Amino acid sequence: MFRFVRPYLSIVLLFTLAVFPAFPQAAPGQDHIVSSGALHQAVRATAEARQGNLTKIEQFLASEAARQALKKADLDPVRITQAVSVFSDEELARLAALTDKVQNDVTAGESAHRQILKYAIIAAATSILIWVIVSHRAT
Repeated sequence: MFRFVRPYLSIVLLFTLAVFPAFPQAAPGQDHIVSSGALHQAVRATAEARQGNLTKIEQFLASEAARQALKKADLDPVRITQAVSVFSDEELARLAALTDKVQNDVTAGESAHRQILKYAIIAAATSILIWVIVSHRAT
């Protein structure tokens, strides 16, 4: 009986030896396409960028001119700071870029820097409040 199985067994063995090396082999320790170290670095960089943007915006809102503009517009700075913290990363980056631009304009000594600052703060605060109202109604 072994005589009848032997040719089939040798065919299966030859086929296995011929096909098996054609499959890609993963190196030891590389179970994933993206390494865990690279993934950790990406998450860390995103968190650092988000925290940096939050810090820029909070410093901007804490400035004397910003507080005065918010007070004139009857807006609560604490509530605005809380609302900013729930923005997406893209929204935070846009708002941080806007605050950088306004601060650069002010430090450059633009002629109507107080008006520009006031309007920028009012626009940012208004957009934040609109977003908060819309998001609360959606939930």
